[in-house]
Amino acid sequence: MGLTEKLLVENYIIGELAKNGWKYVPSDELERDSFEEPLLVPNLIRALRRINEGIGEEEIKQVLNTLKFTGTGPEGAKRILNYYKHGISVKIERERIVRRVQLFDYEDLENNEFIVSNQVIHKGRETKRMDVILYVNGIPLVNIECKNPTDIAQSWEDA
Repeated sequence: MGLTEKLLVENYIIGELAKNGWKYVPSDELERDSFEEPLLVPNLIRALRRINEGIGEEEIKQVLNTLKFTGTGPEGAKRILNYYKHGISVKIERERIVRRVQLFDYEDLENNEFIVSNQVIHKGRETKRMDVILYVNGIPLVNIECKNPTDIAQSWEDA
């Protein structure tokens, strides 16, 4: 798939999502500190405050640390999925209780922030450029790679 065709596909996906309430943010305008940071931390912090009434700075730090330092592999993926579904338990020191902080508002979907971006660079073990990324409340949930399905000479990993 040529570059022009690829951009047409990306733009089509972005346009369809925009029709359904997703906000397009170019990759160079995403609110993140570095290419190493997959989360849009300012967006996530705003969402945590919006969804979890009365959440404090300490609880927000606990949530961010939990998300950033959850391991990888199957066990890490299970934990992350559990956090997405049920929230993250945090200790509220001033009240000496444990509270569950929700990452998404499942009751009022409009209380969530939906962002689509394209050509997003992420630096980990390798530097990768993702074609289209879908963020909900600053969390990258979907990575869409626009590849040519008719090129059987290329593996999906190389495409």
